[in-house]
Amino acid sequence: MDFGAIQDNFQVLQENLHVKRLIVLAIYVVIMKVVDLLIDKVLKRMAGLTKFSLDDHLVEFAHRPLCWTGFWV
Repeated sequence: MDFGAIQDNFQVLQENLHVKRLIVLAIYVVIMKVVDLLIDKVLKRMAGLTKFSLDDHLVEFAHRPLCWTGFWV
């Protein structure tokens, strides 16, 4: 496959509005999954290092609303 054929395929994607919307939606889903993993791995681990249990509960409580807010924004 040469570069011209690849460029023609991207031209088709540029003309179709629904495909553009699906690509943008897929990008947002990937970004929010990265944020979800960041909250799960990093923030929960950091909160687990402290003596207080309040921060553990706060991270758990804020996890889902933060992910959905980022997705909808």
